[in-house]
Parts: sequence; structure tokens; C-alpha cells
Amino acid sequence: MSIKKIVTFLVPCKNCSNTITVSSVDELKKSGWTFNQATYSNKIEFDSLSNILCPKCSKLDHDLKYTSEDIHDRISAGYYDDFPEKFEPDVLIDLDINDHPNRHKLYLIAWEMGHGSGYSEMYNIAHKLSILLKP
Repeated sequence: MSIKKIVTFLVPCKNCSNTITVSSVDELKKSGWTFNQATYSNKIEFDSLSNILCPKCSKLDHDLKYTSEDIHDRISAGYYDDFPEKFEPDVLIDLDINDHPNRHKLYLIAWEMGHGSGYSEMYNIAHKLSILLKP
């Protein structure tokens, strides 16, 4: 008779105090937990995972990302990482300059000045510049 050693991992949720003990990434996935896998890893291992969320926080994250009307909620939830093409129109609508003839120029300036720092910085720059387009 051989004894098989099973290694288990205590995995914490990124947002709350929930934890789960599992022996594989597949078991974590089947339990309803969500995560991002590092792109450099061909083999799915625990050290290649990030943004691990329990089922409750996964739902909250999904709701913020896909149903929130607030652009700041969508930025922090990573919505625009999945849909970058929706950022410009959402910014222009949020700033109420979506009909201005120079709206795209303003967005390009905000992009040039802030894209290296992320969507929040781009939004902040666009917000500051938007007063130039308002009467």
C-alpha cells in the first residue's frame, strides 16, 4: 500500500477575510472563486494567480464592473481593461462634452498626458481640461 501525499493551500480572498483550503487550481475554480492568471505561466500554479476573489466578492466585483453607472467604479473594477474602446465615449459623456467639436482633441491630450499612469489619471486630466470646452 502506498501513501499519497496531498498538498493543500490556504487561499485568501483579495477583498475580504474569506479563505478556502484547496489542493489544486481546478478545485479553486470549481468552488466558484475567480482569479487572474499570469500570462508568463504555461502551467497553472498558485504563484501565478492574482486578484483571487471568493464567490461573494466575485459577484460584487462583477456588478461594479459591468452594471455600475459610475465611471470611477468601472475604472477601479477594471472594466476598461476588458473594454478599452468604451473609455473615451464614457469619459466624454460623463464630462458632458460628448457633442463638442473639440472633444476628441481634449481626449487625445488627456491620453497623451495620463495614459502611462492609468485610466484614473486620464480621467482626472480630461476633467480638468473640460472646463476649456464649457461656456
